[in-house]
Amino acid sequence: MLLRCLGVLLLLHIVDLRFVTADNSLITLPERDTNAVLYFETALDSNDKLHLYWIVDYEEETVTFELRARVSDHDWIGVGFSDRGEITNADLCILWTDRKRKNRFQDVYTDESGFVTVDDHDDCHLLSMKRRGSITRYAWSRKFDTCDNQDYYIEDGTTHIVYAVGKGPIRRLDGINLAKEIHGFQRVQLLKNVMPNPPFPEDTKTITIHNNKVAVPNVETTYYCTLHLLPPEFENKNHIIQYSSAIQEGNEGLVHHMEVFHCEVEADKKLPPWNGPCTSPAKPKILEACKRVLAAWAMGALPFTYPEEAGLPIGGPEFSRYVMLEVHYNNPTLREGVIDSSGIKLTYTPSLREHDAGVMELGLEYTNKMAIPQHQADFKLTGYCVAECTRVLTEFERGRVIGLREGGFSFRDISERLGRNVSIVHDCWQQWSRVGTASRRPCSGRPCGITEREDRHVRYMVVAHRTVSAAKIRAAVGTTVTQRTVTNQLLQGQLRD
Repeated sequence: MLLRCLGVLLLLHIVDLRFVTADNSLITLPERDTNAVLYFETALDSNDKLHLYWIVDYEEETVTFELRARVSDHDWIGVGFSDRGEITNADLCILWTDRKRKNRFQDVYTDESGFVTVDDHDDCHLLSMKRRGSITRYAWSRKFDTCDNQDYYIEDGTTHIVYAVGKGPIRRLDGINLAKEIHGFQRVQLLKNVMPNPPFPEDTKTITIHNNKVAVPNVETTYYCTLHLLPPEFENKNHIIQYSSAIQEGNEGLVHHMEVFHCEVEADKKLPPWNGPCTSPAKPKILEACKRVLAAWAMGALPFTYPEEAGLPIGGPEFSRYVMLEVHYNNPTLREGVIDSSGIKLTYTPSLREHDAGVMELGLEYTNKMAIPQHQADFKLTGYCVAECTRVLTEFERGRVIGLREGGFSFRDISERLGRNVSIVHDCWQQWSRVGTASRRPCSGRPCGITEREDRHVRYMVVAHRTVSAAKIRAAVGTTVTQRTVTNQLLQGQLRD
């Protein structure tokens, strides 16, 4: 209870512990095992000039944010939400400096053209603000539901975080057109899972599947694939019990998502090496067999941990030790000279758990038949789980869904370059069982936009009965908790220079 009460104060006392180096670089907080408060983080832009941290208090239904921004002195900064990531019809909290050099923090919303109006009902609660050189850091809190028609309702599912930056000082916010300023968006899961991870066995090991000094092209979108051979110990069966990202420092804003695929070939078959673009015509055709998902990560996601009674099987006498790493680099600013060795860390154990976990993929295929015909005012692509597929599930009385891998391909890339008003709507299944927190109202009248490649824990136990079609397995979900934590001791200090 103490941590819940003090949770909103957390970010006030960690900011100076993060930003104390001479070059304003980020100091990663150490891992702690006791009295921990969990926080989450994501880069908002590809250059990581705007880095967002947050903690969630489910009891008070409040999110507390901290933003680290590398901007010019007196620049104004806005962070907020919109239904589909547009800066129009958005709800933001803006930190700005007036011409008397007084700092102000205001709740605003934008119209269909992007023009700002200050909200009469102020729901942006500034907790602290510091400027040091080129670094501006500030923390604020926001209720899930403010009961304000101009405010965004924070709920389970994907949230579009929007941001805007402009030159200051300024006279007032009213009338500024954010659509004409620097702006962008990031998709995250704000309401993440805060359940503790089960303990790992003593024989737990880790292996990182990563790129080796890849020169990231100075183009907007690159899918880079590398083939890897797992060590001989995977000739025996193991269980993956957790996986997480291993992003090279400085490249957090470029690595959009990553996946590790198993190559479904005979165990003794040797595969040709590959280290290059995933869609290259030179890529050996046999590597198309590398398509069974073992792990998936997207920007903003945190470690995915299996429950202590299950693990994802990997290895064995009939198991090929070849895996393929796919990394999507999103480089809209066309950065040059970037070298990257990012990847995914697998945590595994030879001590097999009671149950083998599995991955069921639902969605549309990566084929040309999914192409949108020319000259269409609008077009819908619909995926179905046909009875011939779901019928095989009926041999089980029930199964426990411990996580959902949401999305399939990146609508973000397509919509930013080609699309207009692109969205994904998932069927919100109401016939499910929740154990734990009481149910909240689903979707709040807005689409259940789910557009990222990411494995997420459900925040509740979800039981799928055999009489329910697999196409209806939809849940409000949250990502697993981070392994990086902040101890209660940090709450005892004061914000200091």
